[in-house]
Amino acid sequence: MANNVGKLELGKAQKLLLLLVSLTLSLLVVAVRIGLDSTQSLDQLARRSLAPEVALSNQKPTIFEFYADWCEVCQEMAPTMFDLEKEMENKIDIVLLNVDNERWSSYIDKYQVNGVPQFNFFNKSGELKGQAIGYQNYEKLVGFSLGLFEDNELVNINTFDNKKFSQFSNKHNPKVVSPRSHS
Repeated sequence: MANNVGKLELGKAQKLLLLLVSLTLSLLVVAVRIGLDSTQSLDQLARRSLAPEVALSNQKPTIFEFYADWCEVCQEMAPTMFDLEKEMENKIDIVLLNVDNERWSSYIDKYQVNGVPQFNFFNKSGELKGQAIGYQNYEKLVGFSLGLFEDNELVNINTFDNKKFSQFSNKHNPKVVSPRSHS
C-alpha cells in the first residue's frame, strides 16, 4: 500500500476529458488574443478605406492616417479611429495608409511623412487643411473633422484647443506621446 500513496491514476475517460479541457482553454486564449489585437483592427480599417484618389475627389472631407503595424501608438488609436469612423459615417472619409507598403510611397513622399501616426486633413475639395503627428484623442479628431466641414484652416493643429468640443464623450484617455516612440 505504501507504493500507491500520493499516486493518482487517471482512467481513459478522465485523460480524454483533461485533454479536451486543455485544448478548449488554449483555443479560448488564442481567440481572445486575436479579438483584442488592434493590429487586426488597423488592417480592417485599412481594407475598408477608399483609395486615396477616390476619397480626395468625392466631395467629402477626408482624413488620411499614415500608420505602421509595428507602431504601438497606431495600434492604441485603432479603437479611436473605429469610433470616429462610426461617428462620422457617410460624412467624412477616413483613409489608412500603411507606411511599410510600397503602394503608398508616392503619398508618403508627397505629404512628407516622417513619423507615425501622421494625420492629414482635407476639405471636401481635396485641399490639405492641416497635419498632426502622434497620438490624437477622440475629441481632437472630432474637432478637426468639424473644422473640415466648415472649411477652416487647421493651423497649429498639434496644439488645437479641444475645449470647444467638450460635448463629445471622453472615451479615450489622452496622453502625450512622441511620434517616434515605437519601442
